[in-house]
Amino acid sequence: MTTARQLHRREQPRARQELRVVRGKNQRPSPAVAIPFPIFVLSVVALTLGLIINVAQQAMVSQLSYEVDNVKKEIQAAQQVQEKLLAEKAKLESPERIESIAIKRLSMVKAPKISYVRVQLDAPTAVASKSHITDRAGSIADTPDGNITAGARSARSD
Repeated sequence: MTTARQLHRREQPRARQELRVVRGKNQRPSPAVAIPFPIFVLSVVALTLGLIINVAQQAMVSQLSYEVDNVKKEIQAAQQVQEKLLAEKAKLESPERIESIAIKRLSMVKAPKISYVRVQLDAPTAVASKSHITDRAGSIADTPDGNITAGARSARSD
C-alpha cells in the first residue's frame, strides 16, 4: 500500500513554491556585480584625466619641437650674416685698400724708399753705421771715427 499512496501523492498537483538560486561555498559572485558604483566612477574619471594629461603633454612636445626648429633656422641665418660680415671686414682691412684710400682721399704720398739704421749695442752708448744721420731732435751725432753715437747733439747740418 505504501506504493499506492506514493503514487496517489504524485498524481495530485502540488502548490508551486518560488524558486531561488542556491550557491555553493566555492562559487564567487561575478566581478561586474561586486564593483561599487563610486569606485567605478572614480576609475573612469582617473582614466579620462590621464588621457587629457597625455594629450596636453604631446601638444607641449610638438610646440617645443616647432620652437627648436625656429631657433635652429635663426642660428643658421645669423651664421650666414656673420660669414658675410667677416668677408667684408677682411676686404675693408686689406692693406691695398687702406693705401689707396690714404693716397686718394687723404692726399698722402707713398715713401720712395724706406731706410733703416743698424744700431749695435756693444758699448754703453749705441753705435750706428751711417756717418751723418740725425733725428728731429738732433740726438744722434758724428764721432771722430765716422760712427754715429746716440745721445750727443749734432752740430752739422746738410
